[in-house]
Amino acid sequence: ISLKTSGSGAGSSIGVTVAAMVVSEVIVQLVEFTRARLALKGKAKLIQQLKVALFSAILRQDLEYLEQCDLWPLRSLVGSCGSTISMVIDFPATMLEALCRLGAAVLALSR
Repeated sequence: ISLKTSGSGAGSSIGVTVAAMVVSEVIVQLVEFTRARLALKGKAKLIQQLKVALFSAILRQDLEYLEQCDLWPLRSLVGSCGSTISMVIDFPATMLEALCRLGAAVLALSR
């Protein structure tokens, strides 16, 4: 940004820069909101399919075995699979985002 003290060119230049920054931020927020919603829907579908598969696998077990064992670990496994899947799926995207932000910060500071 060049800050000229004479004329109205500096004021309009800053105004254009601020407007561009606002538009850029609005676009980033809309894209982030859309990405988060789509990821949430995809994860919810995957978690539902996984829970159905886990429940069907449990129901295929021998009834005598299920009566003898403690079912708490199985219920805990089915209940926590959603958070585990979320962490596994989100890790690569989070890592890539962190690396991009780090690279952008290093690039900006090196200039």
